[in-house]
Amino acid sequence: MKVVHGRINRRTYFAGSAISVFLTLLLVFFFLAPFALMELAFSSLQDNSFFNLIQYAFLVIPVTFFLLSTFSLTSKRAQDFGVNGTLYFVSLVGVFGVNHFLRLKLLSFAILLLVGILCFRPGATKRNKYGGKPGRKLYLQNIVRL
Repeated sequence: MKVVHGRINRRTYFAGSAISVFLTLLLVFFFLAPFALMELAFSSLQDNSFFNLIQYAFLVIPVTFFLLSTFSLTSKRAQDFGVNGTLYFVSLVGVFGVNHFLRLKLLSFAILLLVGILCFRPGATKRNKYGGKPGRKLYLQNIVRL
């Protein structure tokens, strides 16, 4: 079963990633601004662990949006050059997770390399098993249909 169908070009990937980051930051602001105002109004809330737990619970929505949009864009972009997009995304997240816990400089380079491949490597010139070659233009409908 294919989770994500199709291919996108580099322009669509880059624009989609920028839109995804912008919307995620907007969602974080929208969901956490009321809590920041409440903390300013009631300084005793800073010590309340229940209040902090609610803040983290509200972060689930923007984080979920960001992960789903990143998964879709990364998968479609990896499929453009003939690689299984789901495995590419899982490997990118795995390297990021290991790097986060071990704090290895070499893995930071690997993450930049994996993302750089998505941004700069041209796709397959012919049809592959994931679909036909995407056009050279920016296709916003591919970003909206995440």
